[in-house]
Parts: sequence; structure tokens; C-alpha cells
Amino acid sequence: MPDAAGAASTAHAALAAARPSDAELRALSARVLERPEFAQYRSTASDAELAVLRWLRDWFEGVPALHDGSPVLYWSIVGGLSLVALLLIAHVVYTIRLAVRASAASPDGASPAAAPDDPRARAEALARDGHYLAAARVLQLASVQMLVERGHLDLRRHEPNRVLCARIARATSLSSSLRGDLVEQIREVERTWFRDRAERVGLYQDSRRTLARVEGLARVGRAA
Repeated sequence: MPDAAGAASTAHAALAAARPSDAELRALSARVLERPEFAQYRSTASDAELAVLRWLRDWFEGVPALHDGSPVLYWSIVGGLSLVALLLIAHVVYTIRLAVRASAASPDGASPAAAPDDPRARAEALARDGHYLAAARVLQLASVQMLVERGHLDLRRHEPNRVLCARIARATSLSSSLRGDLVEQIREVERTWFRDRAERVGLYQDSRRTLARVEGLARVGRAA
């Protein structure tokens, strides 16, 4: 038994000697936290910023105690904060109203100088501002709408461009060259719109010529 007790004591002493100190543990933790994968857990605030944040936390935690100790000051603070909140809400509403008004002049919105039922004038207004891709899109939508209205094409609003292109390719009332140009231009606008959104005047000009060809088509029976 004495030998066993001595061996246990020796083992315990060895473990205690091998155990790192608090300073070594803090240094190891600092090195681990410096790794890139732990960057999101590191605070970038300075000591002054942290002190301000702690002061604000303590101040807000102490506000409820003013309700009984100093009700006048408490309700003054509540009224001031409520006023600030109302002013912020009014500012947000005002900013949103300005954004809605300004959207009428954006490339994706209707130009205020063009009539809403005149896609050619709207496209020309966009092109004058250099928004050739948006102008080409407006003209292509006008061409498709005209084909539907004149019975050359049957299309639902929810159907994607691949369905549209397939139906244009099968529209026997259209010439093969018109079908090919429409499909290619629709696909090109879609590719450009969702990739680099390059402003190419050639695509806009091609869409103008295609719309002129569609405008020359006669009305036929409803497409199947």
C-alpha cells in the first residue's frame, strides 16, 4: 500500500508539472483565435468604443429604475425616444416616396416623357440615355405582345422564355427568317441581362427592325 500511494503521488506530481500555466493557456488561445476561420469571432472595436458600448448598456439597464426613483426624468426620456422614433419613421417614409417617384426615370421604369402605351417612344428615351439593353427588352416585349394580339402566337404571362422561343419557332404564320431573328434576339437579351448587362447599340437596332417587321404583319386566326 505505501508503494502504491507513493506511485500515485509521483504520478500526480508529474501531471501537475506537465499542466500548462494560465499564461501559457491564454497565449495558446490567442494563437488559435488568430487563425482565419475564427476571424468572425474577433472584435475589431477599440477600447474606447467598447467603453462607450458598456456605458450605453449600463445606462439602458438603469433606465427602468428611474420609473420609481425619478418619474419625471423617466417619462422625459421615454418621450424623447418616442419622438426620435417617429422622426426616423417619417424619414423612411419620405425616402421611400422619393425612390418611388425617381423609379419612373430609371432604365427599368417607364420614362416620364413617353406615353405608357407607346413602347417605341419609351425605348427611344432609354436609348438616348445609353440604356440600349433595356430599350431592346422593351421592343422585344412589344413585338411579342403584338404577335399575341394579332393571332400569330399563343402565350401565357407566367410562361418562361424557353417556352416563348419554342412557340415562336413553331409559328408557321411567320417567315423562317423572322422566327430565327426573334428567337436569337430574345436569347441574346436574356443572356446579356443576367450576365454582364453590356449596353450594345446593335442589339437595340436589331430589335427596332424586328418590331417594324412585326408591325407589318396582318392579323390571323388565334394560334393553337
